[in-house]
Amino acid sequence: MAKISVLIVDDHGVVRQGLRTYLELLDDIDIVGEAENGLEAVKQVRRHQPDIVLMDLMMPEMDGIEATRQVLAISSSTKVIVLTSFAEDDLVFPAIEAGAAGYLLKDVDPANLHQAIRAVHEGEVQLHPDIMKSVLQVAALGGDEKTFAWLDQRFQSSQIEHERMNILVALGCFKEKGSLQNALQYILDTVPARNKFVPVVAMASNPYAIPLLWDWYVSNLEQVEQFHPMFYERVVAAIVPVAGMDNPKAVNQFFEDYMQKTETAKEVIKLSLERLEINLRMRTAN
Repeated sequence: MAKISVLIVDDHGVVRQGLRTYLELLDDIDIVGEAENGLEAVKQVRRHQPDIVLMDLMMPEMDGIEATRQVLAISSSTKVIVLTSFAEDDLVFPAIEAGAAGYLLKDVDPANLHQAIRAVHEGEVQLHPDIMKSVLQVAALGGDEKTFAWLDQRFQSSQIEHERMNILVALGCFKEKGSLQNALQYILDTVPARNKFVPVVAMASNPYAIPLLWDWYVSNLEQVEQFHPMFYERVVAAIVPVAGMDNPKAVNQFFEDYMQKTETAKEVIKLSLERLEINLRMRTAN
C-alpha cells in the first residue's frame, strides 16, 4: 500500500520534531519535509507535491491561511489540515474558506491525528467537533451571498451527516436579509424532507430572521404542510410563539380559520398560541 506523504509546517521546531517523531512510527505515513513558515511551505509543496500538509496558522513571513491558498493553487492533489492552538472563529472560517480540509487543535490525540490524516487523504473533511458548529454559525452571521454559496457547496458535497446538520443550523443564522430569504427558499427547494425543520428552528432563535418567518409560512403553506407531520409540528412550534408577536391578532385569526378546515397539528397549534400569549405578556411586563 502506498504511503501518505506529509509535509509538516510550524514555526516552532519542537512542534515539528514532536509530530515527526510520532508520524515516522506509522507504517502508512512518509514525512517528505518540514517548513517553518508559509513561504517555505509553498516552496516545499512545489518541490515534493505532498498528499497532506499539516499547517500551523500563526507564522512569520506568511501565515497559514495565505499559505493554504497558495499551496492549493499550485498542487490540486494536496490537502491541507490546519493544526493549531487557536480555536477562535475569526481564524477558523478563513482557513476553511481558503480550502483547508481539516482543522484540528494541537492537543488532538495522536491516534485521532493519524485518523484525520487518513480521512482527509480519502476525501473527507475533518473539523474539531468543539469548533465546527460555532464556526459555521458565526460565519453565517457575518456572511453574505458568497458565504451562502459556500455553505450550499459544502452541504451538497458532504457525506458526513453531522456536518450536514451543522450546515443546516448555520443557514438559519444569517444576519443579511437577502441571504435569509435565499435560505428560506433553499429549505423548500433543496433541503431533504427529513431535515427541512432544522434551519427553520434555528431561524426562530435569530432576531434577524424572525420578521421573515410568518410571511414565509403563510405564503408557502401548501408546501410546508407536505413536511412529515412530526416535522411540520416542529416548524409550527418554532415559528408561531416568536413570529406571531408582531401581529398576534392576525395570527390567532389565521389559525382559528385554519383549525376549522383541518385537524393537522391542531394540538401543537393550540400550545404554540398559548406560548405566543405568554411571550406577549412577558414583553408587556418588561
